[in-house]
Amino acid sequence: MSKSFGLPVALSLAFVTGSALAASDVPPGWGVVSGPLVYPAGELPPTLTVCAQTIGDRDKHCTTRHIRGKGGVRYSLPLPPGNYHVYAMTPDCVNWRAYYTAAVPCGLSIHCKSHARIPIAVRPGSSRSDVSPADWYDVPETKKNACDP
Repeated sequence: MSKSFGLPVALSLAFVTGSALAASDVPPGWGVVSGPLVYPAGELPPTLTVCAQTIGDRDKHCTTRHIRGKGGVRYSLPLPPGNYHVYAMTPDCVNWRAYYTAAVPCGLSIHCKSHARIPIAVRPGSSRSDVSPADWYDVPETKKNACDP
């Protein structure tokens, strides 16, 4: 089951500059995961989508909302309590996903050997603002295609 927050892709181009989520945007008992967005080619594709998939099943929650500010571009995603893997993708290149992995807090340098996905625990009322789905470099050869950054 998928839930989508943000605007449909066709409309998101007009509204990529937004503000952070208001408390009224987060359902009672849910938490919020947010963080910076990056893309290897530099400019973020306007269709860049961030999803959080529940660990152990296919339930996911996604947003296309890009929040621009002085520190760059971010996303913010309300989630029900659970454990998630967070990734970014573009609808045109669904096999190319950038997860939040151990390489991200390591600095995404050549010296970062682990690309293990980091599970994110969401609890009622929790907020986490450092989850950047930015590991665009750990994609198996079998999934690489013309969309490769």
